[in-house]
Amino acid sequence: MVTHSDEYGVQTKVEISGSNGVWTPCQALPDVLGEDMIKSCGDLSQVLVTQGGVVARLLRGWEALRGFRLLAREPRSGVLVGTVEWVREPCGLWVQHDEPMTGCAYGLHVPERCRLELVA
Repeated sequence: MVTHSDEYGVQTKVEISGSNGVWTPCQALPDVLGEDMIKSCGDLSQVLVTQGGVVARLLRGWEALRGFRLLAREPRSGVLVGTVEWVREPCGLWVQHDEPMTGCAYGLHVPERCRLELVA
């Protein structure tokens, strides 16, 4: 497990896929779904997986909806640090499409704005 030398906050938001394939904020859910402190690469993945499962339960009755994604951003800069997508199976069950994508996978262990503040 990679532990970050400096923790940082993230805010998660939900977007849904429209019939035209364009992603838009989910108006039925709060603008900011969650706020969490990230101390390790595993923390960010776990936040995305856990909150994605909660959203899947909240959107269970939305039969016309085919997908949603959960975005994690550093709140002050808006830098995207992670995302995960969920899709609805033909039987109606929500499933996570793939593993969460995080900045950690690309060597970004602290958002750029946080790095600048640490150096200054």
